[in-house]
Amino acid sequence: NPDFNIDFFVMDEIYKISEPDDRSLVFMNCLYRLARMARDFYLIGPYFSDFSKAFMKSTNARMIHFESEIVQKDEFYFGPSSRSTTIDIGNKKWQKYKNNDKNLARIINNIDGQSLVYAGSKRSVETRTKRISDASTVVTDNKYLDALIEYIESNVSHEWSLIKYLRTGVAFHHAGLPKFVASEIVDAFNAKAIRVIVCSPTLIEGVNTTARNVIFAENTKGTEPLSGFDVKNIKGRAGRLGSHFIGRSISLVDLPTDEELDNVDFALFDYDDLTPEENILLDEEDLSKYNLSERKRIVRELDSYHIPIELIRKNKYIPIFKQVALITTLRNNPDLVECLRFSGAMPKKAQIDGIIEICFNNLFTEADKGVVNARLQSLSSLKFFTKMYLYGQPTIKDMIAKHSAAHIDTRVRAVFSLIYKYFEYALPRYLAAFENLYNFVCPEKPINLAYVITKLEYGFVEDHEISLRETGLPTNLVNKVAKRFLDCSNVDEVRAKAKIDPRTLDGLSDFEMAIARKYL
Repeated sequence: NPDFNIDFFVMDEIYKISEPDDRSLVFMNCLYRLARMARDFYLIGPYFSDFSKAFMKSTNARMIHFESEIVQKDEFYFGPSSRSTTIDIGNKKWQKYKNNDKNLARIINNIDGQSLVYAGSKRSVETRTKRISDASTVVTDNKYLDALIEYIESNVSHEWSLIKYLRTGVAFHHAGLPKFVASEIVDAFNAKAIRVIVCSPTLIEGVNTTARNVIFAENTKGTEPLSGFDVKNIKGRAGRLGSHFIGRSISLVDLPTDEELDNVDFALFDYDDLTPEENILLDEEDLSKYNLSERKRIVRELDSYHIPIELIRKNKYIPIFKQVALITTLRNNPDLVECLRFSGAMPKKAQIDGIIEICFNNLFTEADKGVVNARLQSLSSLKFFTKMYLYGQPTIKDMIAKHSAAHIDTRVRAVFSLIYKYFEYALPRYLAAFENLYNFVCPEKPINLAYVITKLEYGFVEDHEISLRETGLPTNLVNKVAKRFLDCSNVDEVRAKAKIDPRTLDGLSDFEMAIARKYL
């Protein structure tokens, strides 16, 4: 939006622009565009010694490096290489088992303070939570947790294992959870209603908690080993200023030596061998001599297909070769183009099937394809649930009931992944790209997927409903209060009305009221 002016911005966890995953391209582009808009900014991140010299020179920025820790750490190591036959923490000592799950359970049940237990993937997070909960010697009696459990039973499933774990004061936290559930778990932990959270890198990398103890149960991050920087960053979550004088880092696995990053690279400024997708994010005047010659080569190649680079740049983060291949497919298959053409806001169900299949086969990254096949079980499942979501108004509970997986936890994980990864993020991006490419091939009879994209992103299409969702309010609560905000067209109006007229929240339970007030 060229009319959107920014004077000053702050960007946290800045090291993520150089991490080798799909998100780094998004973060790099955001930082690049923001830095071109605003003269002043503040970039923050833990444990690195220097930042891209080229970026700092171009923006007249300077690096300020702080070496002090806010909370000091005691470190304990009981991994495979340790010769100790006992576990000695604080004033307590136990015999060390060969089985690490037993060691973990014993530590958690006997040390003081709340604990974050680190595991490297969603599945292992849930598996370790079960083992810790099964070995727990605690049964909680807490009104806060009772209300959270009742809410989960009503809106997700009374069979979901998280409910059983919560009753022992244990929970899990990973990227597959809905934001409102993840937020409630962190709040319950900080209120000391939960004593242990088993978490993936999602919680470790950016949420402050009251945890005194951080326990390494694993030494991987996804399928890769933890780096020394990862280890230092995770250890940094032990202890909280104002709650503890000293935090504890406890490891049951071998870890690399914790270390700072020497430098956070900013590929768009630092590298002469940008990928084509990185190259086209930059304005020409910001390209090095080599990258400018590469830009000209990319333009020549696109010209040979009669494709303008401006079209390709609209579809940020989608590989250029995939876009070119889809355009070629549409050009060579006029019957397919005609079959997918529709007028009005909504395609027919068969057309939704066709569009999703084309996006899946031609635009989806291999990672996104893999998640569909692993979590949703098939492309046909993605089609089925997308149509269910678009043409009906299903609840999360309805969708979980329709999933074919045998185990309830698998069904819950799959539906959450579907809604919060695909409907709210990945699929709208692919559909927007498909619309752009289709309309380029067929400008005389364009299609419009805006209604479909909006319905997937928000679960709603009316301005007042979208505004309620943009506050972070969960879908089930939007359904309960939406009619009272019919005259609101943006987030500011929604929040002002909720504060001025408390009757807008009448009929919510005490727990739902607390959630609503948090977001409104």
